[in-house]
Amino acid sequence: MEKIRNKEEVTVQVTARLGLGTIITILFSTSCFAQVGNDTKTKSLAPLIDTSYLHHGTLFYAIIPSLQFTSSPALNSVLSNQNAPSLGKFYFMGGLGWEERWKRFAIGLDFSAGEYTNSNDKYELASTVLLSSITAKYYAIHSKDIGGIYPFAGVTALNQSVYLTDVTNQDNMNNLFNQSGSVNMHLSTGFVNLGIGFDLLDFTKEDAFYGSFKLGYRMNIGTDFDNKWYVNENRSIEGSPVEKLNAFYIQFAVGYSMNSFSHKQKRIFKG
Repeated sequence: MEKIRNKEEVTVQVTARLGLGTIITILFSTSCFAQVGNDTKTKSLAPLIDTSYLHHGTLFYAIIPSLQFTSSPALNSVLSNQNAPSLGKFYFMGGLGWEERWKRFAIGLDFSAGEYTNSNDKYELASTVLLSSITAKYYAIHSKDIGGIYPFAGVTALNQSVYLTDVTNQDNMNNLFNQSGSVNMHLSTGFVNLGIGFDLLDFTKEDAFYGSFKLGYRMNIGTDFDNKWYVNENRSIEGSPVEKLNAFYIQFAVGYSMNSFSHKQKRIFKG
């Protein structure tokens, strides 16, 4: 009887040990499988997010210069009838801009200004042009450490002023304050911008040089009232010429880009 009892005790102890060992083994295996599952999930998601370049960037640049090719036939016809010098077809512009990039897509804002002067024996003509533009672009051809080629589209607001001064009335101080032949003309209208560009930019560096070349066309979208030259703040003057001022342009820019990883890229590194 004692032998049987001893055998039973040994069996119980062995079974208890085996049960505890089995439980520990199961728990350990479950933990390992869970860890492998998490690692597999992380590894399966990682290839979906490209970490070989910085997805986000902020650009600051200077436009030096932009060359505008335009014409003002309506106003030049009026000026010619008055024997006044005409507006030219070429404007050199300079300005500043900012741009925000997410992967291959970017949107930016820039401001530029230019001036043109002309004169003859009777008149002096001076014209100033102010442009403000919002532009979006997408890198259709993208090299991570060189830059990219892209189409772009946007909208532009133009404000142009023309100052015509009769220099024959400047022979004495009194005439300087009574120049009947001097007028100020203004035009404010809107455009759609379309074109193609190339950027020189290393997307793999946090701090990078930026260079840009754009070839674009500016197409008027204003109404006849918007496109009307107004004289001395008066838009309702009879015979005021209507001008579209469509333009081709070439723009060069240089600047500085601050690039960084996106939130999704950072999560991959943390994971």
